[in-house]
Amino acid sequence: MHLIQRPSNKVARESKFQFFVLLILVKFFVSAFPLPSTANDSMSDLAAGGLVLITNDDIVMQKEDLYLSENEIKIRYEMRNESQKIIKARVAFPLPEIPHITPSGFTTSKGGYNIAIQPPTDPNILDFSVVVNGKVINPDVEIKALLKGKDIASDLNLIGGQSLVLRSGEFMLDEAPISDQLREQLMAIGAFEKIDELIYKFPWRTYVTYHWVQDFPPGVTVIEHRYTPVIGRHLVTLSKNNKINISGFDQGASRYCITPKMIQDIKKLNVTSSDDNPLFANTLGYILKTGAHWKGRAIEEFNITIQASEKTRVTSLCTKLPLIRKRQNEFFATMKNYKPNKDLNIIFIRKDP
Repeated sequence: MHLIQRPSNKVARESKFQFFVLLILVKFFVSAFPLPSTANDSMSDLAAGGLVLITNDDIVMQKEDLYLSENEIKIRYEMRNESQKIIKARVAFPLPEIPHITPSGFTTSKGGYNIAIQPPTDPNILDFSVVVNGKVINPDVEIKALLKGKDIASDLNLIGGQSLVLRSGEFMLDEAPISDQLREQLMAIGAFEKIDELIYKFPWRTYVTYHWVQDFPPGVTVIEHRYTPVIGRHLVTLSKNNKINISGFDQGASRYCITPKMIQDIKKLNVTSSDDNPLFANTLGYILKTGAHWKGRAIEEFNITIQASEKTRVTSLCTKLPLIRKRQNEFFATMKNYKPNKDLNIIFIRKDP
């Protein structure tokens, strides 16, 4: 499915006066991540999802309102306890894998590359927060550092604290010197690798989960949470035979269901689109299949809103959701008894960065 946004007259008049706006994590410095300079350069997004409820046959997902945008994701759940007793159940929000530092950028074990974040010093890399029935919740946090199937987080904490647990990756000796004592301590637990004379590696992978035990009294409990997504950034060009190229993807057109009709719409934005004059795109991933641990496994009422930025002119994603345009840059769909069966990958294409 692709959705076309046409600029209002006001936007068209003012577009040449607008400054560059780079959508990225609000907690991080935009200036640290320059835009891709060639069609081969790009930054991948870092997909997250919703809450995970420990399987329970008395709790029904009465309603879910999902709001997706390039700078905020918000989800509101209405969970109905159909029993006559209070049910205690653990609710969790697993963050994506903490990106792995390399000389060429942040990566993940699932193929994420050049991810646009600063070196993490706080496990809450997405600025996650949660409210239950109007009350702010301070969830527990679990941090795992996995190395060859073993969790070594406690060992790393004893050696260097939480900052060390979050600091996996490859490092240049001249840029990140390591003391003999730290190297020896890490070697003792198998957590240090020498790549060559110039590069060393902290080989573990770090995972963070926020969780808490929630009381569900008979009736409806409302849980709301929000976080800041990590957006991917790419260049978009058209070849002479009207083939669309999205930097960072061999099959970008199929990943985002970009059709010949959409390519014609993109040509209207920039008929001379080329490596020297590209269009720009932000990408957003959302893991829609994280849940389904409630009674019936379906969402009685599912509402989704996709909010594109003012600069976005074309929005595309692969989905069977019956999306309609409500406003200039806002798209909406509602479903009854919805069972999520596919994650979402969305691309927002614009003329300017």
